[in-house]
Amino acid sequence: MTLPQSDRQISDPETLSRLHQLFQSCWQEVAAKLSPSLDSESESSLRRTMASRIMREAGQGETDEQELRRKALFGICDPPNAVSSKASSDCRGSERAESSRKR
Repeated sequence: MTLPQSDRQISDPETLSRLHQLFQSCWQEVAAKLSPSLDSESESSLRRTMASRIMREAGQGETDEQELRRKALFGICDPPNAVSSKASSDCRGSERAESSRKR
């Protein structure tokens, strides 16, 4: 599924709604796998990172929701060298949580 390409604007209500739904879906995936090990500061940081990635890519003209999802979750739920879609959906919960705590 792709987002509308209305002059590559991300300010129209339909596009913003779809981006918000995409963000919520991505966050549910992250929260289900990492939430028990996240403190509120790490959770907030991850949410900001994902939202920034989605908005940046959409602002640069990316309309493919799967590509936006992949970029939003990169390094959060993706192993760095993931080649398969199954591998890219596996989160590294304990490693990521531990890394976030050290920052």
